[in-house]
Amino acid sequence: LVDESQQEVVEPGQTGEVLCRGPHVFTGYLGMDQAAHDNVFTHDGWFRTTDVGFRNCKGELHVIGRKSNAITYGSFILYPGWLESRLARCPGVQSVVIVPVPDSVKYQELCACVMPQPGISVTEEEVREFCKTLYLEPDALESAVPRYYLFFDRFPTTVTGKTDRKAVLTSALRTLGMTDARPAK
Repeated sequence: LVDESQQEVVEPGQTGEVLCRGPHVFTGYLGMDQAAHDNVFTHDGWFRTTDVGFRNCKGELHVIGRKSNAITYGSFILYPGWLESRLARCPGVQSVVIVPVPDSVKYQELCACVMPQPGISVTEEEVREFCKTLYLEPDALESAVPRYYLFFDRFPTTVTGKTDRKAVLTSALRTLGMTDARPAK
């Protein structure tokens, strides 16, 4: 785990980017040019996973999200995976994608894009009330509650079948009448 400059190893409990290398880590893509290679690997051969995580006091690695999914929520950098997994436990909810939408105070606000279980009706109020049961400390980062809730019959997917977070964001911004995930400066 290294800091943002990818020069210093972070201490246990601090977040950093996960790098890896070893005999079973791939060495590059077929036909990869040098510029692309340098973007994927450090100068000394470590693979940049673009995952962010931390080591606990036992040295165990905990991955908390992708750098590309980071949301600037006030003075915090939030990785939406932990909130998505908690909200997906709401009765009647099949899946959740948290996307950033512009906010003049917090820079980015949270928008929960909810896909209900097939044939089950779930309301925004039910999801909001479920959120209230998840948190104990109202001022903690872990108490970040979405301001917006949108419902989808299904989420758009990429060619590999994964949820297309960019397409979900585009749809959310359009539905909310917003044009960009980051407010104008």
